[in-house]
Amino acid sequence: MISAIVTAYERVDQTLATLQILQSCSPAPDEILVHVDANQIACENAIRNAFPEVRVLRSEKQVGPGCGRNK
Repeated sequence: MISAIVTAYERVDQTLATLQILQSCSPAPDEILVHVDANQIACENAIRNAFPEVRVLRSEKQVGPGCGRNK
């Protein structure tokens, strides 16, 4: 099983482009997880709308990319 993990904070367009690229990989990941940092609701909503199959995790406080990947 291949999993891809993306950390997101404020850069919605860049995050959506990254997810599009991940889905076009061959083989595609079996699952894609995105950690949205610092309670960025707009970013989370954009991801859920564009990629409903992606699993989204969110931190209320900013934890940074390292802690986001660990989450």
